[in-house]
Amino acid sequence: MSLGPYRGALREAILEMKRPQGEPLSAAVAGLLAARRGEQIRSFEPDGIVPVPMFWRRRMWRGTNSAELLATEIGRILNIPVVPGLVVRTRNTIPQKDLSSRQRFQNVRGAFRIGKGYGLGEARIVVVDDVLTTGATCGEVAKTLKKAGAAGVAVVVAGRAGQD
Repeated sequence: MSLGPYRGALREAILEMKRPQGEPLSAAVAGLLAARRGEQIRSFEPDGIVPVPMFWRRRMWRGTNSAELLATEIGRILNIPVVPGLVVRTRNTIPQKDLSSRQRFQNVRGAFRIGKGYGLGEARIVVVDDVLTTGATCGEVAKTLKKAGAAGVAVVVAGRAGQD
């Protein structure tokens, strides 16, 4: 599920959200996502929302994680628990933006694990990220969740490349 295609004003907004001064914009975009896709998200009957995690060094360098801000606000609006520590990024992967499709999938392969102390049972989880291009990152997070026992995984993003 996405707010719209990753181009024009939405693309500019998403790029701005990746900076600390874009945090209010992240909250506004999350509000739009909840308003426009809330019923779809609720119909999935999620047990929790998980933002795509950043490696701790990149998070410190960037100063913000737009996926986490989106997830937190969507969860608050839709009254769905947000579990930011459920999925952990285990290594500092190369930024995806300059990689080919094939390289993107290789780059994130095995880069995530379930956080210590979490059990999934048959949980239904919504993964939230700012943008989906090839689906490599969200796909790898979903694979990690399914392997750990999640009954279902849905993906919610602000922008989606190649979408009309």
